[in-house]
Parts: sequence; C-alpha cells; structure tokens
Amino acid sequence: GDAGDVLTWSPYEATILKEIRGQLERYGGEHTETISWLDTVIADRIVDLCKLCEQEFFHPGMRGRVSIKVVLDALWKADPILRQRYASWMGAQPAADVGPYEALPPVRIGARALNVADGTGAMQAYTAMLYGIERGDPAIRAAWEALLLRYCKLDTLAMVLIWDHWLRVSGG
Repeated sequence: GDAGDVLTWSPYEATILKEIRGQLERYGGEHTETISWLDTVIADRIVDLCKLCEQEFFHPGMRGRVSIKVVLDALWKADPILRQRYASWMGAQPAADVGPYEALPPVRIGARALNVADGTGAMQAYTAMLYGIERGDPAIRAAWEALLLRYCKLDTLAMVLIWDHWLRVSGG
C-alpha cells in the first residue's frame, strides 16, 4: 500500500529494495510508478526493528543478543498473551518452552527431511531450489518453495508479535 510502516529486522531488506529500484530504473523503464513507490518506502517508511531493539529494549532471556529468533524466543517464554496471539493467528501453538522456530517440523524433500529456521538455511534452500540437482523436478521445487514461504511467514509474524508485545508493555 501507500501508507504505514514497513517493518524489517535488519538493513538487508532496505538494501535489496534499493537494488531492485536500481534494476527497475536500468532495465525496466516502464515501471516509473513502482520506482516512485520504492523511493517513498526506502526514504520514509522502513522501520528497522533490530536497530530499535538494540537501542531501546532489553529482556534477560535475550542474553544480550538481538537476533529476531532470540528476541521472539525470550518473549515467547515470558509472555502468555504473545503465545495466545500466535495461536489465534496460526491456528496452533507450540509449547511455552519451545518457541515457534524450534517447533517448525521438518519437510520431506526427496529423500531428506529438511527445515529452514534461519537466514543461512533460507539462502541454502533458495540456492537448492534454483540450482540444485533436483531443480528440474516440479514437486521438489514446490516443496522448497513451500518451505521457504513457511519460514518467511514466521519471520514476518515474529516481527508483528514483537511489535505487538512492545506496544502492550509500553502502553503504546
């Protein structure tokens, strides 16, 4: 849309949007509306929650770290409302002592049971989907895609849950 904040958990997303904007300008001149939209998002709408967390938030369960997985895990174990919201939005709830990333079940892809629960795993999965030995198999590619989409969905939900927690505890 044209309004509202775009939540991120690192400068990476802004960097990629800048690269996409540059590519559209170089190779897709007919995309002036998209380029203008990207300019607005990049300049005014991105909120880097990791930076905000580093500057403004402390929870002992984070043990001084600010990775999205660490922050969500600390809040997961401490905040029953966060767990209830997760359950209502996702239709299921891992145990209070097992966070959402840890609870992701493996997905069978070919002969292997695999999981994507971090950025490195996501990059490896993406590479396997595009360039792996089984890339020509539509079922295998679809399984990789589903695994990556599930991980991206959880990362997005994690930002929403953390933001929601911050709003509740700050009275905002």
